[in-house]
Amino acid sequence: MTNYEQIKAFLLAKYRAEASGEQVLITFEYDDQRSQLLAIESFSAMQNQWLCLRTRVCRRDSLPAEKALIYNAQLVFGHLALQDDHYVLISNHMIANLGKDELQLAMRTMAQTADEFEAALEGGSDNF
Repeated sequence: MTNYEQIKAFLLAKYRAEASGEQVLITFEYDDQRSQLLAIESFSAMQNQWLCLRTRVCRRDSLPAEKALIYNAQLVFGHLALQDDHYVLISNHMIANLGKDELQLAMRTMAQTADEFEAALEGGSDNF
């Protein structure tokens, strides 16, 4: 996959996904009746096209900033960031170097990690 249109077509064909403007939204559903929404979009930086994976984790007041930094050091894919009043898990990938397997692994790992954080930090709620 060498451009965002190819990635978008792949995601819409392989997953239960929907296009929303420039984003692709995918809901990962788990056996325990939980789910996690992952947003995927492209952007340009450093003369390259990049893919951004983003998913909400919890409300800002559910996670002290120092603890968020500690969690960041333990993450395999992505990093925690504040967006409005929520912590989000974000991972950026250069499209030119991104294979289908790496993309799918990043998507699954991020969605599952965010859902586990959400369950632990939001008292078991499933809002995202």
